[in-house]
Amino acid sequence: MMEKSGMVGAQVGAVIAIFGGWTLNELLAIGGFLLALASFVFQAFVTIYFKQQHLKLARARLAADIADKEGDDDDA
Repeated sequence: MMEKSGMVGAQVGAVIAIFGGWTLNELLAIGGFLLALASFVFQAFVTIYFKQQHLKLARARLAADIADKEGDDDDA
């Protein structure tokens, strides 16, 4: 049990040392990268969602136009 807690402590210490060694410039660069990545993913999601909605509307409009034209042909 002591070996496991010592190993966990060493790993936590290593992570703290890595993050503690970063300068403000490096932290801001990483933050900017993460913000850009999140923005890209969000924009891709929104674009895909709205294109799907537009496709549904276009299909419904086409179906309505076809039904309307078929109805016009029956009257003649």
